[in-house]
Amino acid sequence: GDEFVVVLGQIDGPSEGARAVVGVVSQKLLDALAEPYSLTLSGGAAGAAVVLQRCTASLGVSVFSQGVPTVGEVMNRADAAMYRAKQGGGNRFDMAV
Repeated sequence: GDEFVVVLGQIDGPSEGARAVVGVVSQKLLDALAEPYSLTLSGGAAGAAVVLQRCTASLGVSVFSQGVPTVGEVMNRADAAMYRAKQGGGNRFDMAV
């Protein structure tokens, strides 16, 4: 599957508040990706066919601050959380601890 990174900057406040904001954004991403979309398939002589496609995602979230030593560590934590989301059945997000 494809992997990409979303960086949210300037989320100030206590850790619990930042996690709540990130949780809302993560759910909005899952909801947007789950919206069905149409694909037109070329059928050659038989003509084109339109199929309705749905997408699911597994998101790994890492909330970080100045205390995290490296960007690599932030990415490793998010990657581990993504795999936990996949193991949990997918189409969900998990936050790094």
